[in-house]
Amino acid sequence: MALRLSFLDAQNRREAKWKMRKLKQILAVILMTSVIGIGAFGQKKDDDKRPPKDANPVKVRDKDKPPPSNNRGGKDDGKKKPDH
Repeated sequence: MALRLSFLDAQNRREAKWKMRKLKQILAVILMTSVIGIGAFGQKKDDDKRPPKDANPVKVRDKDKPPPSNNRGGKDDGKKKPDH
C-alpha cells in the first residue's frame, strides 16, 4: 500500500507540475499580447504639440561682417610628411 501511495503522490506531482507549466505559458501569452497592444495603441495617438514650421523662413544676412580668416598658414601646418 505504501508503494501505491508513493506512485499516486508522484503522479500528482507530475500533474501539478504540468498544470503550473500550462498556467505560466498562458500568463506569458497574455502578458505579451497586452504589452504589444498597449504599445500599438499608444503610438496611434498623433497629438503633435510642436508649433508648425514656416514654409519659407526669411533669412537675413549681415553684410557688415568680414569673411573668416584662414588660419592654416600654408606650408607649415604642424604635420610632417614622410621622406621618400
